Amino acid sequence: MVEKLKTEYKVVIEWRPFYLRPDTPPEGMELPDYIQRARANGSEERLSQMAGACGMNFVSTKRIYNTRLAHEATEYAREHGKGNEFHRVVFRKVYADGLDISQWSVLRFRRRRS
Repeated sequence: MVEKLKTEYKVVIEWRPFYLRPDTPPEGMELPDYIQRARANGSEERLSQMAGACGMNFVSTKRIYNTRLAHEATEYAREHGKGNEFHRVVFRKVYADGLDISQWSVLRFRRRRS
């Protein structure tokens, strides 16, 4: 989707990390009540429909993950000219595959050798 927008509108995307919940423990935490209530009111269904309309899968997160390692990896990828590629993979792992990005085994990916 980002690549499509970049092509259509000639924009430059610069991913900037933002540590939304710096108090999240390393093991993550349960979703707060206000998020659970929003989900019960249909927000997840709307997100799933919007993703489906764009040909994408959407899996709701089960917990709030500690994203510190992901932010560090984001910066590393950006410094090596791979910020967009990294974000594409990480977003898929979280929102399509439902994986926990606080785990190095989830964040780490290797290029396929030709």
